[in-house]
Amino acid sequence: MTKNALLLLASILSVAFAFAVPSRAQAVLPMGTVEHVSEPHACTAGQGWDTHMSCVDAALTDCPGIQDMPFTYGYEKDPQAGNAGTIVLLSGWGGTAPTSGTADLQFAEDYYNRGYEVVMLAWKWDWELTSNPIPHGTFGNIQAAACRPATFLNYVYNNPDLYASGPDTGICAQGNSAGSAAVAYALTWYGAGDYLDNVELLNGPVFSRIDQGCEVPVAPDVSMCPEGQPGCVGWPLPTLQLTPEYIDGYEGGPRKWTGIPACAGNASTAPYNSVWNAMSIVSDSSTREQFSYPRTSMAGWVCATTKAGVAMNNSGSQGELYYQQINDIRQNYSVNAIYNCPAAEGVSAGGAVTETGQSGFSAIESDSFANCRRKPRR
Repeated sequence: MTKNALLLLASILSVAFAFAVPSRAQAVLPMGTVEHVSEPHACTAGQGWDTHMSCVDAALTDCPGIQDMPFTYGYEKDPQAGNAGTIVLLSGWGGTAPTSGTADLQFAEDYYNRGYEVVMLAWKWDWELTSNPIPHGTFGNIQAAACRPATFLNYVYNNPDLYASGPDTGICAQGNSAGSAAVAYALTWYGAGDYLDNVELLNGPVFSRIDQGCEVPVAPDVSMCPEGQPGCVGWPLPTLQLTPEYIDGYEGGPRKWTGIPACAGNASTAPYNSVWNAMSIVSDSSTREQFSYPRTSMAGWVCATTKAGVAMNNSGSQGELYYQQINDIRQNYSVNAIYNCPAAEGVSAGGAVTETGQSGFSAIESDSFANCRRKPRR
C-alpha cells in the first residue's frame, strides 16, 4: 500500500469516527450479541478458573465490522453468603485465559467469600483482533474489537443468572492491563456508564492513546497526576514524568492487534498516526461527555515506582492520559500511586504498597468492597 493510500485511509477513518459520535456518551458505538450459549459444565482444571466455577461456552457475534468469536465464561456464587452483587474480572493481554496471575484468583476467591457473584472469561483468541488473522493490506481496529468485552459486560448485566438485581446489589468490573482498557472502552464508547456501578482499573488503561504509544518521533512524556488533578492519591512531588511509548516488548501487542509493525519502531510513523488515534480510547473524535460517568465509581491503580532492577513501562502513562479526561465526578473516584511494584504491571503483586504502606492488593479489594454497590439509575 502506498503512502498516499495510507494517508487517504487514515483521513477516511478519522472522518467516519467524527460523524459517529453523538452529543452524549452512552452507546456511541453499537454492540453485538452473545449467542450459541451452552449448558453450564465443569470448568477445565488447570486453565485459571476459580475453584467453585461453572463454565459456559458461547459466541460473541454481530459486532459491526469484526469477526465473530467463540469464548468461555465462568461464574460462581456462594448461596450461603447473601447477594452483594456481581464483579466481572477481565484479564490482561489478549484475554485468552481467565486470569493474568495468582492475584486474580485470590481476588475471585475473596469476592466470592464476601457474597459477590464472580464472573471470568477467556476468549478463543485475542479480543483485540478484529479478525484472525488481519487480512493483508488492512489495519486492525482495537476500538471496534472492544465491542466484544463491552457486549459481554452488558450481557452479564441483563442475565439474571449472572447478576441478580436488587436495591443494593452492584454490577461491577475489574480489569488488569488490557482488561482495564476493555472496561474503559466499554464506558467511553459502548455506554457501560449507564449500568456499571464500580470499576477497578489495574495497570492501565493501556490503549488510552495508541498513537502516542506507537508514534515515531516519540510523543512527549506524560506528567503523572500533577498537583491539582482531581482524584490523585499518594503521588510524589515533583511530578513523575513517564513516556507513553510502548516499550520493553509491550509494543508487540499493538503491532499485532493493529496490523502495523511500525509501532514503536525506528522509522517515522506519520502515515499511521491518525489511524492509531482513531482507534484509541481517547481519540480526536471523542467528546467530553464520553468521559462523564456520574453514576459509576472508579479507581485507577498504577505503579509510581518499581523495585530495584525492574523497569517501568507504559501502563501508568497510558492510564494517566485517560484519567486526565474524567469529568463530572459524582461518585468515589481515585487515581492511586502504588510503590515498589515487583513488575512493571505489578500493582496487586506481593511487595507493592500504597503511600501509607497498605498492600496494593488489599487497597484494591477494600475499594471494591466499599464501592461495588448499587448506585442510583438515571
